Amino acid sequence: MTKEEVRALYDKLDEAQKKEVQKIFEEKRTELFKWYDVETEKVYEKLKEEGRYRLGLDANNSQPEARALSAEYNHRFCALPEESICEFLGIDAG
Repeated sequence: MTKEEVRALYDKLDEAQKKEVQKIFEEKRTELFKWYDVETEKVYEKLKEEGRYRLGLDANNSQPEARALSAEYNHRFCALPEESICEFLGIDAG
């Protein structure tokens, strides 16, 4: 199902249903934030062990592991709205 199809289904929901979707989104977003914090700490620990960790604003985003994690986070975050809608509707997001 495309993003456009999922969004069209969302547009047909009433306000109470949209609030439920928003609640699902917020729960998924909180889970994603927690996942990102844990994974970031793992990456930083690895960089520290290898002597590649640096202090400063975005200093570690120069490392491939940190860039890959950031890309995965952004991908997951962008998918959250559609995943939330699909979960509410009980359909497969894939």
